[in-house]
Amino acid sequence: MTEIVTFAGVDSELVEWIARLYGNADPKYRDRSFLSHLFLRNPAGPSLHAFALDDGQAVGHCCVVRTPAR
Repeated sequence: MTEIVTFAGVDSELVEWIARLYGNADPKYRDRSFLSHLFLRNPAGPSLHAFALDDGQAVGHCCVVRTPAR
């Protein structure tokens, strides 16, 4: 059964899920330092994530990365 889980911010395990999901499509997502910068050290605040899980494995992901605006 597929379930949707949401998070404000991510930890290293969730960064690995993102790397596995997107790394083959875009090589920059294989770079853990890029992912850490984008998702863990974002000065605008935590990113918002929704993961689709099938049997505990991430099979889909959507997120909003906070960006300062004026």
